[in-house]
Amino acid sequence: MAGHQTRTGVLEWNSRILAFGSRDRNILQHDLRIPNDFISKLVGHQSEVCGLKWSSDDRELASGCNDNQLLVWNQQSQQPALRLTEHTAALKAIAWSPHQSGLLEFGG
Repeated sequence: MAGHQTRTGVLEWNSRILAFGSRDRNILQHDLRIPNDFISKLVGHQSEVCGLKWSSDDRELASGCNDNQLLVWNQQSQQPALRLTEHTAALKAIAWSPHQSGLLEFGG
């Protein structure tokens, strides 16, 4: 699979899409049922993407980065639905609650 300009540091599957985060600051999404290189490119981080996690319903993708930001992406948009900037370290640990829809935990 092609698309990133630099190394890929993090991968995350949902039921049909594989998301790749890279040092080039972008997230590429590949649908393995479609023979294209990638189906979407998510641009919003300022540094290397180092954490990815799909919500349990596969509708949202949370991404953490070395820019100390957490972005939440909705499958219907290529712009972040939510941007959290309060952390002072890279956000690598990301988890959606299996018990409460929309509850997200993350740490740097």
